[in-house]
Amino acid sequence: MNKSISKKLILTALIAIVSTGLSFGQKSYALKGTITVDGTSNTHDWTVKSESLNGTFTMTGNSVESITVKVPVESLKSILESKFERKQMENLILKAFNNEKYPTITFQLTDSFIPTQSGSSAVTVSGNLNMNGVTKKITFKADGKQIAGGGFQYRATVPLKFTEYGMKPPVALMIMRVKDPVTVKLDINIPALN
Repeated sequence: MNKSISKKLILTALIAIVSTGLSFGQKSYALKGTITVDGTSNTHDWTVKSESLNGTFTMTGNSVESITVKVPVESLKSILESKFERKQMENLILKAFNNEKYPTITFQLTDSFIPTQSGSSAVTVSGNLNMNGVTKKITFKADGKQIAGGGFQYRATVPLKFTEYGMKPPVALMIMRVKDPVTVKLDINIPALN
């Protein structure tokens, strides 16, 4: 075999081994949770909630390197008592989020962090939030604690404004006017990391 070809084969093999080795120790996991949006209007307080928060995160060693979270806009359901008011609020939210064009709220981590290892602690989370086709970087604190089975629960409260994402605060029947800002509450469960 020609020495030049032999060197190229060895170099190619080394590159393949190093490239493969970089992904060793990196694992992906699923996460689930709820998102609650609390707001006020000139007539009453309101809340919409989704239990369809799903996503994945990737760890390298003990560092969270990536998180992707998705929430279908249509999964945001009102908890108002009156069926008429519930439906009206849900329709207003769908319209405000421009659901037909942008049916999913997404969040992608931009800065890695070390998660809670045991007990409880707070972490700082930074990433890009996309709503209504507009992406903004947000940073917030999430309080984490270990739960039964070895998993973890993270909770965070994040103030947001509809107008920062190109959305108009909803108005119903020219009477009820939703006020900016709103408060988004996240409750995310991460299974035991095996």
